[in-house]
Amino acid sequence: MLAEIIENSKLKIIDHNIHKLTTLDFRSRVLNCYSVSYMKTGSSLLRIFGKDYHAVEGDVLIIPPNIVHDHVKDDNGEACFMWWNFTYKIHGIIDFMRVLDLPVLFRIQERERFEESVFKYRESTSQMSKLSDYILREARAFEMAAILLEMVLDLGSHKAIEDVYNDAFVSMLASTIRNCDKNNLMDILAKEYSMHPNYIRSRFRELYGVTPTQFQRQLRLKKAKEMLLGDIRCNVSEVALKLGYENIADFSRFFKSTSGVSPLEYRKAHTIVIKP
Repeated sequence: MLAEIIENSKLKIIDHNIHKLTTLDFRSRVLNCYSVSYMKTGSSLLRIFGKDYHAVEGDVLIIPPNIVHDHVKDDNGEACFMWWNFTYKIHGIIDFMRVLDLPVLFRIQERERFEESVFKYRESTSQMSKLSDYILREARAFEMAAILLEMVLDLGSHKAIEDVYNDAFVSMLASTIRNCDKNNLMDILAKEYSMHPNYIRSRFRELYGVTPTQFQRQLRLKKAKEMLLGDIRCNVSEVALKLGYENIADFSRFFKSTSGVSPLEYRKAHTIVIKP
């Protein structure tokens, strides 16, 4: 179940660097992505969620997106920050990190292994001239993220990995992905998890930012676009049927209302015709 969610998630490293600083003064900052800041040496202070987190050598700070925070140096000494900003989304829609409920501050137990993964990733981004370079960069990014998540999930100071596996709403997330072509999604979820649909909608939105139906609609739109461009021999009626629409008119209305153009217009605008 969790593996199914991971397989449908994409990690994107937006920026990264290593800085040695004696001053740091980010006040009332808001990021549109996650930020990981590892204290290789020195210390810093993060003020977020109404709390102060004092990070020292060997600590990692994880700053969630769209949250106002202060990140400052709390002494005059030099500090070395290894940091990267990233997104990790399920089908480009739901924040995968919400599933794990990670702590803001935690201590790295295997520092050499973790630091090596960061250096390897940075090295993989220094030369991007061949296809293999791009593949290696993606692999190094996942290795770095995997080592980080492995270490924090082993700490036991947050939601245990067993709790993630057993969480009904994590399972529900996977079920929504599997049943995105079903028109009676809420009935399926209510029956499978013995919960009232209103509670499912409310709790799902609280956890993931959207209701199951909203997630389903965004998934359908994403898959529709992929199918329209992936095989031009597949007509609009076939795309509609594969996504659970028995009536092509209903599918066309849905597509136009969410993307602004009809399925045929979208295909035409994004298809390159090679003339003989």
